[in-house]
This record gives sequence, C-alpha cells and structure tokens, in this order.
Amino acid sequence: MHKSDKIVHLTAAEHDKLDGIEEGAEVNQNSFAQVNDILAADKTDAITIKGGIGITVTTNPSTKEVTVTATGDATPGKHAETHLPGGTDVIPYASSTSGGLMSPQDKVVIGNLQTQQEHTMESISSHIADTTKHTTTAERDAWNAKETPEGAQAKANQAETNAKNASLPRTGGTVSGNLVVGNILTVQGRNVLSEIDQLKTSGNNAK
Repeated sequence: MHKSDKIVHLTAAEHDKLDGIEEGAEVNQNSFAQVNDILAADKTDAITIKGGIGITVTTNPSTKEVTVTATGDATPGKHAETHLPGGTDVIPYASSTSGGLMSPQDKVVIGNLQTQQEHTMESISSHIADTTKHTTTAERDAWNAKETPEGAQAKANQAETNAKNASLPRTGGTVSGNLVVGNILTVQGRNVLSEIDQLKTSGNNAK
C-alpha cells in the first residue's frame, strides 16, 4: 500500500518538474509586462483600449476579442497634410476621367478664367450703360414720330398742287367764283376799289 501511494510518492517526471522551478517562483499571473510605451504597474495590472474621435471599441469576453471600428459619427482631427503630395495618404490630382485634388496648374487656369470673366462682365456692364451707343425708349419714340424724307416730299408736292389750284397764273386767267379782296386791289397802277368808292360818292352827290 505504501509503495503504491501516488500522493505520498513522486514520479520521476514530477521530480524533474520540481527541479526546474526556480527559487522564489510564483504561480502564473494574468498580467502584461508592457504594451507600446505603457508598463505594467503590478502583477495583475490591466490596460484599457479607448476609442478616439469617430472610433468605437467593442469587446467579446467569450472569444477574448477586441474590435476597433471607425464609425464616422464624428469629425476626425486635422489631417489634410496626409492627403497632399508627400503625405502618408496622398489623394491624386483630378483628371478628365477621375476625381481628385486640384493641381497647381489647374488652379492657375481657373484663376485666369475667373479674371477673364470679371473683365468680360465689366465690359458688358460698361457697354450696357453707354447711352451714346444705345437709345432710350423716349428717343426711339421721338425719332419714330419724325417725318421721313419720303413723307415730307409727298406733303410738299401736295401743297404745291393745292397752291396752284387756288391761284391764278401770272399770265392771266378766269376766276369762276367769288373774289374777296381784304386790302387794295390795283389794276395797271390804279386803285380799283378806291375809284369805285369815289364813283359811288359822286352819284350820291348828284342826286
């Protein structure tokens, strides 16, 4: 019985194991020595993984997994220089077929186009405001109301015709209607109206 008692007696493998334990050794501990530049403060120290801006950290104790997820729910820190030439996440310049950053050459071209557009708009505005080259509505109406050369000539021709029809030619003619003289009527140097009045006066005196 004594010889077969495995609790009282050790096997050769158990003797070898005990011989390999250093003096002062302790039972295994659930701890870490160092993560990056973070050192363990004691035998059972713990480290916490914390999510930053737009980062969520989830754990699964049963599978002993830690998941770090970029949620995009917050604005990331300043990192524009990483996308520029020489950065760690460079965005290429835009092309005719692909989007991207504006190249310095494209910026110059766009700047020149903007300058040309401003000059063009200034020229257009100046041209529109030029009252010498352009007419106002009032000026156009006044010009449209003026007599045309053709209309003026037609009126002159009609006036000449009317004057001829209403007057005797200098060589003589016949008056078919009444003749009204509002002043002196002279025939061959003689005041006809005055002589008629004298004859009337002489006749009345003779009576």
